Amino acid sequence: MLAGRGLLARDGSGGERVAVVNESFVRRFASDGEVLGRRYRLPRADTAAWYTVVGVVADANASEEEHVRNDRIYVPM
Repeated sequence: MLAGRGLLARDGSGGERVAVVNESFVRRFASDGEVLGRRYRLPRADTAAWYTVVGVVADANASEEEHVRNDRIYVPM
């Protein structure tokens, strides 16, 4: 965790929709670098839902051979 908090077990229980994002997401969607507490709409097949960002994590490579970093958002299942 670089900022905020991670996802908790209670986050997926029908309350406020929350998410953790990576550094690339912050660079792409927040010119001021501040995302904690902001809401972003995530397109989904069934609905376009809003999520409040509660944490930021470091970028991670998809594989050891691939050095491309993409913005990511993690939500509770």
